[in-house]
Amino acid sequence: MTSKDIRPEQAAELRKRAEEISRDKAAPSPENFDVLSPEEIRQVLHDLQAHQIELKMQNEQLRTLQAELEVARAHYFDLYDLAPVGYCTLSEKGMILESNLTAATLLGLDRSALLKRPFSRFILKDDQEIYYLNRKQLVESRESQACDLRMLKKDGTQFWVHLEAAAVQGTESAPVTRVVMTDISERKQAEQAYKDSEFMYRSLIEHSSDGVFCVDRNGEYKFVNQVFASTFGKTPNYFLGKTFWDIYPKEHADHRQAASSMVFETGESQSVEVVVPLPDRTLYFLAKANPVRDETGNVVLNLTHATDITERKLAEDALLNEKNFSEAVIESIPGMLYVYDDKGTHIRHNKRHEEMTGYSAEELSHLNPLRMHYKTT
Repeated sequence: MTSKDIRPEQAAELRKRAEEISRDKAAPSPENFDVLSPEEIRQVLHDLQAHQIELKMQNEQLRTLQAELEVARAHYFDLYDLAPVGYCTLSEKGMILESNLTAATLLGLDRSALLKRPFSRFILKDDQEIYYLNRKQLVESRESQACDLRMLKKDGTQFWVHLEAAAVQGTESAPVTRVVMTDISERKQAEQAYKDSEFMYRSLIEHSSDGVFCVDRNGEYKFVNQVFASTFGKTPNYFLGKTFWDIYPKEHADHRQAASSMVFETGESQSVEVVVPLPDRTLYFLAKANPVRDETGNVVLNLTHATDITERKLAEDALLNEKNFSEAVIESIPGMLYVYDDKGTHIRHNKRHEEMTGYSAEELSHLNPLRMHYKTT
């Protein structure tokens, strides 16, 4: 009950009773001491001393309570005003009733400048709908709501916040909303940078002239670009969820799994030439397998760039076949054959030349053919 609840007649009656009690309990005045007996005087002095001690104790209690109150105020200041997040209390109409220093700092205003202003005033126009929908759901469900949106500082600077709102009962029976504001600008910037990086990386992969694919420890495809899929006459989705053994004959699949396992075991890139047998032809690739790590540094994926070297491989094979053929022709000559240029530098010779001259291949490569003599008879 407050003083506003007491009627005038009740207040007068209470005052009258208080005065009567005061007179009844009042200490005898000095002029009445002469009518008191020594024992009564001693009792009065004892009561006065006890009352004085009681007052001192009450005074100490008040000082202790005051000190505790100061500590509580400082604690409240640390927890509320100096919290790393912004706190606001909003009225039913969304007006700011209370705010901590952090919220004011986030918005670039003095705390007093925030009071009695609509909270929506500080939300970016494009994100107003997010706020109103969030507030509508809070009112309808009476359950805490959360959302990410952009807010505005006094100078118009935009920043991202994560809002958490809860409906509570106010001190005067009117419902209010407690709002917690967490600055997530750095996180949003990092997310956007990651998205931009991922988009750029995917664009590079998709437009790469090399085939690119990603597999896990079990050889299961997690990503395939169009170039790699086109090699098999398939779409990238065809490979997702399949393993090496679903795509290649067993011996080729085993070879790919062995090379991929090395990436996971060593954590280092591996290069290997691989053969891709197709129904109508055989392709050759130089595959560079690279480890992909998670946040803890563990290798979780193998990202491979496969460069088509079929033309080079066929050219090398043709050259080797031609070389082998030439070797066969030269060695089939029954006489000696020694080839050198206009400076007398050795180019090649046949085996018969070594047999008839007695020189080894190493010796012949350093001899001047014009000064050569037979070592054998």
